[in-house]
Amino acid sequence: RTGAFERSLLLVECPAGTGFANPTPADIVETLTSGDCATVVVGYGLLPSFLSLDRVQVGVRTQHALLEAIARECAGGGPRVVLYGESLGARVQQAALPGAVDDLARLGIDRVLWVGTPGGAEPCWGPSITLDNPTQIPADGHDAAVWLLEHDGDPVVRLAADLTWRRPAWLSGPRGRSVPEDMAWRPVVTYAQVLVDTMFAQNVKPGDFQSHGHDYRADLGAVVAAAYDLGVSPDQAVRLEERLRSQEVARAARIDGLVPSGL
Repeated sequence: RTGAFERSLLLVECPAGTGFANPTPADIVETLTSGDCATVVVGYGLLPSFLSLDRVQVGVRTQHALLEAIARECAGGGPRVVLYGESLGARVQQAALPGAVDDLARLGIDRVLWVGTPGGAEPCWGPSITLDNPTQIPADGHDAAVWLLEHDGDPVVRLAADLTWRRPAWLSGPRGRSVPEDMAWRPVVTYAQVLVDTMFAQNVKPGDFQSHGHDYRADLGAVVAAAYDLGVSPDQAVRLEERLRSQEVARAARIDGLVPSGL
């Protein structure tokens, strides 16, 4: 009904457990394509992600069915299809593609960006780009289909089951950004420490973009543009960042009922 398949780009977002889908990637795509795009999100739960683990398989089946339906619709030609998943949404979207890179090709998915995957993304996606922040975007890496944005110091990413009995790579060598130099690995203890850290991993204030913990908003302008190969000049990047911040402040005001929803 909206003419989504007549646009040049279709963004498929997988939400977190609450059904929340980060609007910032959609704002970026809409701005850089001058509106020649569409975004689709299908929820699978209503509770925070840590209370939605029993809904993961529902989310996986839902996302799989959505991607299959889009592929059938685009079989005769259609928009570029790109995926975005953040936090539990990233984990669900990955699980909906059990064939990994083969599924991306079969379903006609052009690019993928997964952000802050709980426990870290599985190493099954072939040639991919993993980065902590936009300064690590490779000059010649725009041909990669899979992009993984994972802060070195994001406890949500670092909380993996084997942390209880195995020293992780991120505590075995040079420390990444925001990983304390004096942090040592201890069986069970380190897992408990990181588990507590996840409760304080995100403190979001509208318009105050951060690149810290589980808050990726300050990274998304540059990383989304690079991952989806949308092209943005340095001057455009500055103006895009300003626009994203102002849009988020205005959106928060509308949600809080501080201004009429029609404005």
